[in-house]
Amino acid sequence: VKPQNVVLARGLRAKLTDFGMSRLATTSDGTMSFHPSVPPGSPHYVAPEVLRKVYTTQADMWSTGVIAYMLLTGSPPFAAEHDSAVLEEIRMGRVHYGSRFRRLSIPAQSFLRRLLHPNPAERLTAAKALEHKWIQENCPKRGAVVDAAMLPTLRSFAGSKGFQRAALCVMAWLLSPEEQADLQEQFLQ
Repeated sequence: VKPQNVVLARGLRAKLTDFGMSRLATTSDGTMSFHPSVPPGSPHYVAPEVLRKVYTTQADMWSTGVIAYMLLTGSPPFAAEHDSAVLEEIRMGRVHYGSRFRRLSIPAQSFLRRLLHPNPAERLTAAKALEHKWIQENCPKRGAVVDAAMLPTLRSFAGSKGFQRAALCVMAWLLSPEEQADLQEQFLQ
């Protein structure tokens, strides 16, 4: 899973694309394996267990953690500059928890650490991630009121680039139909 493979459909529903390397879990223990010389995935989003060539659906939770880390801090969770060095950091389970990370709330830090745990058995499952304190306290249900202080930022949406635009689309999805109409009118001004 990577941001480039998430598209917004009608009604601002997020949909995943590019299932070229996808596999169904058919073994009794839910593990999958692959044999190509190049592991599936993009370097920044690949889970440590994928590099070991045996993995479960928990690998997608690692990727979700990478995306969440980037959305919350504005930078990737790996300090390396080259793909090979990034892969080595991932293989070793080294996540860069820098100054931007340390400025996050304790629950947000906990959420990211639990998603980016190098051991898939210790990593949050999708169900547990949705139950996490940070998600429960900070992700309003659809139709929740958006703080008026967000409006100037949303106005700059048209000038934003790819990853930032995707994050803003997710925020917009949380708006009620009335709030969406109001913002659409403001965008057109």
